[in-house]
Amino acid sequence: RILQEATEAALAVDAGLDVETVVLTGPVIETLAELSKSSGLLVVGSNRGDAPGRASGTHSVRVAAASESPVAVVPDTDLSARRGVVVGVDGSDLSENALAVAAEEASRAGEPLIPVHAWHAPNVYGGGVIVTGDFFDELRLAAAETLSLALAGLRGRYPDLEITPVVVEGIPDMAILAAAHSASLVVVGSRGRGAFARLLLGSVSHGVLAHLETPTIVAK
Repeated sequence: RILQEATEAALAVDAGLDVETVVLTGPVIETLAELSKSSGLLVVGSNRGDAPGRASGTHSVRVAAASESPVAVVPDTDLSARRGVVVGVDGSDLSENALAVAAEEASRAGEPLIPVHAWHAPNVYGGGVIVTGDFFDELRLAAAETLSLALAGLRGRYPDLEITPVVVEGIPDMAILAAAHSASLVVVGSRGRGAFARLLLGSVSHGVLAHLETPTIVAK
């Protein structure tokens, strides 16, 4: 019955879809992780509570951490008044992959791409240290340059794509969540490979999923 309802929901979106259903047995996280090895995208719902801002349960976070394919986590949210694809960018290889996924989704949907880069001043300890305004100006310029370099060439691949870069001082996951309030999709990078990496996500992707209010893709 559950699979029949799921098939009907999918075909209501696109009657031409090829829908295949399967019943699997075993621990949910491990079974989905095995399925992800041959999947282009794994989509799961969010078990976040109804209260806005309430932290999600660990289920979707664990699925995203264990999956070998990109994972989309979708909360029960009305997206009718939302536009834009937000993506976290920090200059790493993982964020480059996330940016590529976000640009493709924004182009396909005909919505603006909103790359977000957050910076913060490092902690400075010890007496006699004087931090001037020039120091913060340099940090802002470095952050803007990081985002500019990440976006280089993107306009050539997507000439009609509206791109609205955001450089902000703050904590990365909080900056992404703030930008996502009016967005229809968020894309973040995952932590890398390895046995230990399967047990947790990076702090940014974990923070975004823990306060999920927007459909989010965790790119791999």
